Amino acid sequence: MYKFISFMLILASFATFSQADEELPCPEKPYYIIFDETDMEVCDLIIDHVLLDKPMSAHSAVASFYTDKHFYEKRDYWIASFVFDNGTQEYYAYNQQEDKVQAMSSEQFFKKLQSVNRCNARPEIPLFEKVISNFNEPHR
Repeated sequence: MYKFISFMLILASFATFSQADEELPCPEKPYYIIFDETDMEVCDLIIDHVLLDKPMSAHSAVASFYTDKHFYEKRDYWIASFVFDNGTQEYYAYNQQEDKVQAMSSEQFFKKLQSVNRCNARPEIPLFEKVISNFNEPHR
């Protein structure tokens, strides 16, 4: 009986350790969001990638940015939507570890938006939003 109980305790400890690898629940959501110079650099990088030297029929756009953490220490994955004054919309993803901006479809954007904003205090509000009026100048 002692061996059986010991075996069950060992099994239970392995089960506990294996659950640690699963996605953790969101921590308590803060009442504020920190947005600093590093975040602004990421947003400007995405804007420059999307708009610089790109012929556009639009004259202005609103860019909205979302990220995967409400913690400002580590924001690896960003998504952005651009709504142009001519009615078109474009969506992009930026992976900070790969330093790569990629276009995405609206379906991919809204699916990713759900997971990216999962832990944000107010997921419907972008972390940062910018109105852009001159597409041919760097936005830094």
